[in-house]
Amino acid sequence: MPEIRAAIVPFLIVFVVACASSETPSESTRRSNDAVSTAKPKAAWSEVSSPLPPYPRAENLAEFQIVGTTSFRFFADLTSVRVDADRVVRYTVIARSASGIENVSFEGIHCESREYKVYAYGSTDRTWIPPRNPKWQSISSTSNNDLRNSLHRYYLCPKGIPHRNAKDAIAVLKGGRPYFDDFRGF
Repeated sequence: MPEIRAAIVPFLIVFVVACASSETPSESTRRSNDAVSTAKPKAAWSEVSSPLPPYPRAENLAEFQIVGTTSFRFFADLTSVRVDADRVVRYTVIARSASGIENVSFEGIHCESREYKVYAYGSTDRTWIPPRNPKWQSISSTSNNDLRNSLHRYYLCPKGIPHRNAKDAIAVLKGGRPYFDDFRGF
């Protein structure tokens, strides 16, 4: 029994010293709360109202490529591209099928949240039709031929943030090739 006491005594001494020098949970919490209260709160994101652009014209279109295999060709109306005060990149996109049928939409990508929203669809009489229930939707990163994933990752949101201005985004779209070197879709 004396051997056990002799072995336990040093352990107890170390344990008592360690406990005495550590912070209590309330001290730790108070210090964390002080740090939080002195940090600037992050401003809540708010979407700005954005007018619809003129309907796209052929001379303003730039073709670009997306990741994966698709029979569609994709075009951006360069006159519609903008980076608004809410940091949403808005643009008109045309998806043209092999038979020449076009799907036209005016959309926005919120780069930081990796979401998109359709503001209007193009009609055959070259006017805009608002969607029934416009809402922000997640951009899939798993689809092989997802248009919005390609726009987000390779053209409009380098490293998940929007371009500084429309001019920079237009330059990338005009090139028809993606912004990053890791693009493997061709």
